[in-house]
Amino acid sequence: MSVLQSSSPSGRRSSSDMAHEAAECRKESILEFVNTEASYGEDLRIIKEEFYLPMQAAGLLTQEQLLGVFSNIQELIDLNENFLEILQEEIDQAFDQVRALRSASLPL
Repeated sequence: MSVLQSSSPSGRRSSSDMAHEAAECRKESILEFVNTEASYGEDLRIIKEEFYLPMQAAGLLTQEQLLGVFSNIQELIDLNENFLEILQEEIDQAFDQVRALRSASLPL
């Protein structure tokens, strides 16, 4: 059912429809945030694998220079992985709670 179809005869949407729309918007925003963080983590891994490690192996820069450019790349990768794991667990728990609330409020 589209927004236009869910409108009342007076042309106004019900508070239930607006709440559902807001919930969907929040869900999409949360999922976009998670996808952005995952993409950032992948970018960090690419930097390490495609730039840092080959430059280190080829001896193109001194260790001091490498540390100046890539000083905390592994820390950022680890932090991102941990953050994504915790974030996904919390999101899963929140979505489970929402499903439970919805099923509890359905008439028998």
